[in-house]
Amino acid sequence: MVHSESQVSSKCPEHLLVVDDDEDSRALVADSLRRLGYQVTEARDGCDALRSIMRACPSLLITDCGMPNMTGNELVATLAGDARWCSIPTIVVSSMAQPALPEHAVFLAKPFTIQKLQAVIRDGLSSGR
Repeated sequence: MVHSESQVSSKCPEHLLVVDDDEDSRALVADSLRRLGYQVTEARDGCDALRSIMRACPSLLITDCGMPNMTGNELVATLAGDARWCSIPTIVVSSMAQPALPEHAVFLAKPFTIQKLQAVIRDGLSSGR
């Protein structure tokens, strides 16, 4: 991810779940989003993310593709198959080729700026994607 400073938005009540097995990448994204006013929960892989979602459903999910235990693609497919979670807007990030995604998910190629991520988040939250 390419990081550059952005104006801090007004307080955002949205709860975002950031899923990435790379601790440094996850922390950079999560910390940047917290500075923008979002409530952020972190998960280290798809299994950890599912446990987190069962406790508190996020407004939007941001997940990396390549992770151990349960990949981002497997997480997205699992959520898409469950009526409780199939409509969670989802952003799938990867430096690899874009995977096939369900309608509620969008792809964001790495590296990305925090401004680009924020724009995709706003679009996902406003469209319910």
